[in-house]
Amino acid sequence: MEVLPNNLRAKGAALSTSFTFLYNLCVSKTTPLLFVSIGYKTYFYYAGLCALSTLITLFFLPETKGLTLEEIDTLFKKAPYIVWFGRYRVDSATLVDHPLADMVETERKAAADTAVHVEALSEQGSG
Repeated sequence: MEVLPNNLRAKGAALSTSFTFLYNLCVSKTTPLLFVSIGYKTYFYYAGLCALSTLITLFFLPETKGLTLEEIDTLFKKAPYIVWFGRYRVDSATLVDHPLADMVETERKAAADTAVHVEALSEQGSG
């Protein structure tokens, strides 16, 4: 939920929780039916769903480890919603091998250049 803007964070958390409960309801309602119809193979069915979820996560979602919220925001604004594995990888908090790398680095430097420290403001006020 950290990647959602503040005005959507509560709604996103509610939606995420709702889908989790809905999925759990589906599992609890279908498991007895699956055990009756296919027996022990029910475990393979759910293992397949977990494997599919893992593959979707690995191949279609960008890595955001080490990025600031602003960089994640830039990534999701400019990148397609579904991306291919490796195109938007993160290496040491920098985006590598994709068209946004230069833009994100420029924004990072601009933010660092315009940052004003609290100590500097207090010195200006007291001087």
